[in-house]
Amino acid sequence: MSSSKLSYEATRAQMPLSEKLTFTPKLLGVVTQVILALIGAPLRNRSTTPSTIKRHVMYTGVRALVDTLTPHQHQYRAPHTDDIYAAYCKTHKLTPESEILQDGTRAHWIGPRNAKKVILYLHGGGYVIPAEPYSFAYLHTMRESLRDSVPADEIPSVLYLSYDLAPGAQFPRQLIQASALLTHMLTNLRIDLSSIILAGDSAGGNLSLALLSHLAHPHPSVPAVSLPAGTKFLGVILISPWSDFSSSNPAYALNVRKDELTTNFLANCSTSFLGTPYPHAVDANTNYTQPALAEAEWWDGIPVDDILITGGEDEILIDGVKAVAERLSKGRKGVQLLVAKDEAHEGPLLATLLGEQDLGASADMIKSYQVYHYFIYPLYYPAIHMSYVVASRSLLPLQRRLVLANNTPTISIFAHKLPGRRLISSMAGTMRTDGDLNNTSAARQVTRLDVDPAYSYRSLALSEAEDDELIRKAYRPFLLSPEVTSSDWISKLELSTVAKLAEEDFQKNGERLKVLVLYGSLRKRSFSRLLAFEACRILFRLGCDVRVFDPAGLPVKDDVNHDHHKVQELRDLSRWSDGHVWVSAEQHGNLTAVFKNQIDWIPLSVGSVRPTQGRTLAIAQVSGGSQSFNAVNSLRILGRWMRMFVIPNQSSVPQAYTQFTDESPADPVEGSSRMKPSGNRMRIVDCMEEFVKYTILMKPHFALFGDRYSEREERAEKETKAAEKAKKEAEENRADVDDAVVDRVE
Repeated sequence: MSSSKLSYEATRAQMPLSEKLTFTPKLLGVVTQVILALIGAPLRNRSTTPSTIKRHVMYTGVRALVDTLTPHQHQYRAPHTDDIYAAYCKTHKLTPESEILQDGTRAHWIGPRNAKKVILYLHGGGYVIPAEPYSFAYLHTMRESLRDSVPADEIPSVLYLSYDLAPGAQFPRQLIQASALLTHMLTNLRIDLSSIILAGDSAGGNLSLALLSHLAHPHPSVPAVSLPAGTKFLGVILISPWSDFSSSNPAYALNVRKDELTTNFLANCSTSFLGTPYPHAVDANTNYTQPALAEAEWWDGIPVDDILITGGEDEILIDGVKAVAERLSKGRKGVQLLVAKDEAHEGPLLATLLGEQDLGASADMIKSYQVYHYFIYPLYYPAIHMSYVVASRSLLPLQRRLVLANNTPTISIFAHKLPGRRLISSMAGTMRTDGDLNNTSAARQVTRLDVDPAYSYRSLALSEAEDDELIRKAYRPFLLSPEVTSSDWISKLELSTVAKLAEEDFQKNGERLKVLVLYGSLRKRSFSRLLAFEACRILFRLGCDVRVFDPAGLPVKDDVNHDHHKVQELRDLSRWSDGHVWVSAEQHGNLTAVFKNQIDWIPLSVGSVRPTQGRTLAIAQVSGGSQSFNAVNSLRILGRWMRMFVIPNQSSVPQAYTQFTDESPADPVEGSSRMKPSGNRMRIVDCMEEFVKYTILMKPHFALFGDRYSEREERAEKETKAAEKAKKEAEENRADVDDAVVDRVE
């Protein structure tokens, strides 16, 4: 049995009889509060309560629970962290693996022990509540979400500390355990500090900051941790860190009904943790226990450069979160604070508890932060890994959901220049040859484009009044109701750069980009068609004139059906277009016959007209199994053969049947058969954004790209032969005339 569980069992055994007798009535009171919240939810004041009824009811229940129960009763209610971990492993059919320290402290593995990167995770709960099941569930989801951006062998494992709980164990016991675990990782497991991300939520964030303080200023009651000279953590992630035990900050009153925490609960927790009456006097331990009160200079020696801090705009602890971020950012460029709109305390974990598909802006940023550290910070990875950097940039379309703290520096984690290394540099200077496999020292300087708020969420879509009724009916089956279009996920995409470019192009030329979209299946529920429709909606929002060709009824390619109305329709659409979007399912490792048949009916040339030459092309595929690129590779070859410019980016959606919502019933916000939030969805946005940019840039030069030396020579030769033939015929005609004149004279 672990040290933590022994302490936990002892605390439960010491629970007074009076608290046992009041436990059940208190739970019934919580149920009553939940029922009342549910009944009154439609009439609640929306400006002072959570945004959804589900959150309002859940947060009311959590507030009632934490505010009513004592620390002893919380541990009487909740299973121990070790038991929660065992249940997690059983649910996911995993073999439990744990590290056991000399004093009996345990830490549990989520993921393989030999992972290249490890997250040292410290859980929340006010130091009195064991880890909750949704904590493990969130970390599991977080690791799984990295699979679309990170190679499998690069996904970090989590080492989850099961520390002793208060009031049975008080400060600095938890700091002793965290320090001992870090020492164990460095010395026994031989994990480099530069491969460790220190992370924690709420009280775990508090403990993470205490550990950083101890590393810079060893606490006299805690064994020192010996770090190799100059080594630093790969990064630190703090989720709603509990940074200040005071309840006088304005957010306590402002967010009293928006958050799931209460002042009384936090006061009970800090009293149990410190063993001193509330409010707590400042003493020698304050910098370790209340990091927001430590001066900026206190943090000068901590062994980390890059720190991500997230908090919810609606949580009562947000003022302390901002305060500690401000102190950490003094003299340190790698600190990033994210205050997420419409999130309460521990937003990603609460969203996991509620079963929400979208875990919020904080979860998005945490994922982005990790992708950044795996593919930008270690500049000596093989070159193929750098392709993930481009993909990871799409993980930050968060402006609509973020509120940045006033007067707190926020450094873009993608623009941040790393100490001693240059990710982006000019061509000037001496090129490095010291193992720089990516040749990053020779990279061209890149300018990061600023977001123009006026265009961030603007729609340039063709309105129904402006549109041709017949065209709309025949070629725009992807259109949804105005209610859905104005509030769905596509309307929330930050696309300022390309939207501004598209509007300027339209104002200059007076016409929209003309896009033909082809898909490769005739099934009733075709996932290539569903993906094509999502691509169409993005393009339509960006002002494109989008037309989808329905392949149903198109005859199989032969030499006798050229006049068939579907063949002529397809060819006319191709001639009309400025660019194509091709989406095919992968069948037997390649394109479907339905898709290839459409391309076979489009000739390279019709007289002097080339229906596809010089046009831009975006490609995508769906597959029923694991991710594959066979179809997009074939599409790329096919596009090149048709003399089209295929954009560099591409989309491949694995297990497509899991990537879309059900056909019915329709969601009132998104509609039915819509693509679910994922890296795959963000990639299709990337592709359409890139496609519009390339098309705008290349459209004015279509004629230029059709001008070839070989064709000019061939044309000149034909013209010379034609001129010589005409001259010869003229001479022959003249000779005939002369002969006729001579004949008449004679």
